[in-house]
Amino acid sequence: MVAAWAAAQGSERTHHAVTPDDCHVVALALRPTRLSLWTPSRQLFEGSMPSGMILVSRPGQQLRASVAGPFDFLHIHVGNRLLSEEG
Repeated sequence: MVAAWAAAQGSERTHHAVTPDDCHVVALALRPTRLSLWTPSRQLFEGSMPSGMILVSRPGQQLRASVAGPFDFLHIHVGNRLLSEEG
């Protein structure tokens, strides 16, 4: 599955997500974005994310992302079965 997460403008916003148990999610930044990314126990990233940077979340991972200003991400759900078969 492929999904877009984008906003052309706006104030800072925070989103919570849990990666489905049957896949990893690859998030590709399509434009520079100011981002703060957290798990329940620690901060993973804080700063300016350039376009082309990727983040990969593991199955069942809980994340909280705060973005400021415009953002544009492509989320690609990659099935665990495909990853185990292709190694």
